[in-house]
Amino acid sequence: MDIGRNIFNNFIGNVMSNFGIVVFVTSTVAFLVGEEAREEVGMMSLAGIGMAYVSILQLFLYTLLVTTIAYIFSFMVKKMLIIWRFAIQLCLIIIFTILFAVLFRWFPINDSIAWISFLVSFTVCMTISMLLVLLKLKLDNKKYQRQLYEYKINQKKEGENQNDSDE
Repeated sequence: MDIGRNIFNNFIGNVMSNFGIVVFVTSTVAFLVGEEAREEVGMMSLAGIGMAYVSILQLFLYTLLVTTIAYIFSFMVKKMLIIWRFAIQLCLIIIFTILFAVLFRWFPINDSIAWISFLVSFTVCMTISMLLVLLKLKLDNKKYQRQLYEYKINQKKEGENQNDSDE
């Protein structure tokens, strides 16, 4: 039961920290370009003075969805190679991001510059995310290899002590 509770608590913590980052970045962008984007971008309707509650709820729903996708592929889909898990995750996140962008008018749908900017920023963020995940996996692997090595040494010492006491 503790494992389930830890996963749930970690999930809620990740949702809230991701949500905080998304709101911070979106608020910063709104502050910087909100006046120019006020008419075209639904999320910037209040321009540089703030974000509407509906926009904040959209971001929360989006963050919840993306974090859920990440958790499903991290904890429920174990038999698939990590690169395939990441690729499917990426495709699902892109689909949902585009869906949210279109449904909630996050940026002008018919503006090619907006789409190119979105794709570039999304690619950069996902690349950084992937590199951080790979780095974490590499560090975890080193840690587990060291622990395995220490365990084997301890087992060998215990075996030698057992043989000494038998004689």
